[in-house]
Amino acid sequence: SDPRAWQVRAGNYEIRTSEEEGELYKVSPSQPPVKFKEGVYSSPIVTADGKWVIVTKVTENWGEPQSIVRINLQTAKEFPVNLPPADIFNAVTFIPAQNKVLVYRAKRTNYYGYRQNQAEDEEEEKSVIPTVKDDKNPSPQTPEYYLIDAATGATQAVKGEFQPLEDLTYRPLQAAASAPDEFWAAIYDKKAKETSVGRYNTKTFAFQPVTKLPDIALDSMDIWVDEKEAKVYFVYAGHLLAAPLTGK
Repeated sequence: SDPRAWQVRAGNYEIRTSEEEGELYKVSPSQPPVKFKEGVYSSPIVTADGKWVIVTKVTENWGEPQSIVRINLQTAKEFPVNLPPADIFNAVTFIPAQNKVLVYRAKRTNYYGYRQNQAEDEEEEKSVIPTVKDDKNPSPQTPEYYLIDAATGATQAVKGEFQPLEDLTYRPLQAAASAPDEFWAAIYDKKAKETSVGRYNTKTFAFQPVTKLPDIALDSMDIWVDEKEAKVYFVYAGHLLAAPLTGK
């Protein structure tokens, strides 16, 4: 099962891409998968209302710059998004506070947004999919993030801290009691060799550290905060550990 299943669910089915060809399928537990879109797609993200999917589209081969499109799940009609193609062009997640989908656009050489702390995977990925050498490559020199309104196609460039959203896998971020748009998150700093645990705001994309865990590498999926006890729980080296939330 896909750890991102909750991000591709629309009503009683999920949106999947076929591993062989990349077509889009509607998959539900009660019936065989239904192909609803021909083409080569990857990394779909479905909006909370289940009406739209924002998905990477490949025109000819994976070495070519990718585009991102929005598809109406009721009509299967596809609409281009008004952003130039790029080597890496992925929908990251749907953000309820914004009612928009966050997307990441980058050149393959500076592809650091995903799996930031797994350089081996990144190197392997670069070597498997060679970038087509082209002086007219439209990819940005520095990675860019945008919010896309799936219903209208409107785009908005945004800046801030996005690592907690890029780390999402099997569950959403844990809500914090402080504000409706704040969540608990963990960000590992490779240089400092420490993990910061703190509150992350999905409206401003600002991260406010509350405590630091030296010599431990964690991301937001690895932690659970008990605010009443003022503790952060995490599994490390096979043990369930707890650390105090200082500076509350």
